[in-house]
Amino acid sequence: MERAILCPKNESVDDINSRLIQRLTGKEVIYISDDRAKNLMDQGDYIDYLTSLEPRGLPPHKLLLKINSPDSLEPNLSDNKYSIPFVRRQIPLKLCFAMTINKSQAQTLDFVGIYLRQPVFTHGQLYVAMSRVKTGKNIRVLIIPPTCNDLGTKYTTNVVYKEVLSKTRLN
Repeated sequence: MERAILCPKNESVDDINSRLIQRLTGKEVIYISDDRAKNLMDQGDYIDYLTSLEPRGLPPHKLLLKINSPDSLEPNLSDNKYSIPFVRRQIPLKLCFAMTINKSQAQTLDFVGIYLRQPVFTHGQLYVAMSRVKTGKNIRVLIIPPTCNDLGTKYTTNVVYKEVLSKTRLN
């Protein structure tokens, strides 16, 4: 379990996790959440919509697990971008074959894959991803630009705000 695939964004994480759970052998168990509008008068109108939402920090509506599925127990409930107040009751798990680079901070892993379907987008994010592995020989980077079929791409953008670095010197 000392390995992970790191991605800049949750959409890549969810894609990898759903593909890899299908590759595990064994019986799958599906857990469906109980989503309810806070205003019960809205329940009938919004139930299908609520089950389609995937808020950051909450487990998915449909959680598929198999024996030996890696998981993550660190929900972040600060995401409040949905216009309909609702409550999700679900087993507090999310698959964790892959995780976001930001979620991987403070972890040290034996093997790390970095999947860059899109480039990193914040200062230091590439450094954080590269520094999660114990030794450099156990890191692999896959760069696949979404609009380019050039499989020979061997570079990515590293976001560095030089203003941050130049103001760190103490007077």
